[in-house]
Amino acid sequence: MLEAYDPTADVRISIRFLREHASVGEEVEAEIRLPEATGRHRLEILPDREGVRIVGPCEVWVDGPAPAKVRFTCEVPGRGGITVVLRD
Repeated sequence: MLEAYDPTADVRISIRFLREHASVGEEVEAEIRLPEATGRHRLEILPDREGVRIVGPCEVWVDGPAPAKVRFTCEVPGRGGITVVLRD
């Protein structure tokens, strides 16, 4: 389980990957939280490099610190992940 966040951001976005490694084409689930947030926020989920594909919606709404789960896969060898952008 890996967790990453940007400590310089105004709203902390926590991303926890439920698996550290996956094979090419294998789906990985990530849990996204806004730990200190209140109210509803819209998040956009983007591939962090070419070859990564988001499986399912690329936009999710979170209510305060409640988690949202997204899935992605990498169609080429190498590290692949997601970028989460706070939109609203």
